[in-house]
Amino acid sequence: MSAHSFQSKAGYETTGAAISSAIADTTSQPGSVSVSFTESNPPISILVMAWDPTTGEYKVHHYDKDAANVIINTTTNDFTSIGNDQYEPNFFSSFTTGVTLDTRQDFMKFGNAAQTGGFPNPVVNKNPHVYVIFVF
Repeated sequence: MSAHSFQSKAGYETTGAAISSAIADTTSQPGSVSVSFTESNPPISILVMAWDPTTGEYKVHHYDKDAANVIINTTTNDFTSIGNDQYEPNFFSSFTTGVTLDTRQDFMKFGNAAQTGGFPNPVVNKNPHVYVIFVF
């Protein structure tokens, strides 16, 4: 993960979004990215568009929330007591905590770097990339 940023594209909003950290893949701490937003509610869906340089194709899929690979970065200060030892998170009215995603290849499904012919030169090194789209 050598470059990471929110890209402004027609029809997609980037205002209020920030990447708060990016952690390289190591044996003790897997590759991950923490992103923060200024939104009223947490994202309801995360879509991944991952490019494979070998085939030139994008694999498009919903990020696997069921495997607990999306972490909402809450702390004890992000909760309000509603009585009887019950607490409610504040992210349904002010989602400022952000999320952390596991960005390893197994989860994002991007291809390997490849040296192939094509654009822009006859032989060029092509690195994979991933677009992650948050739906609120």
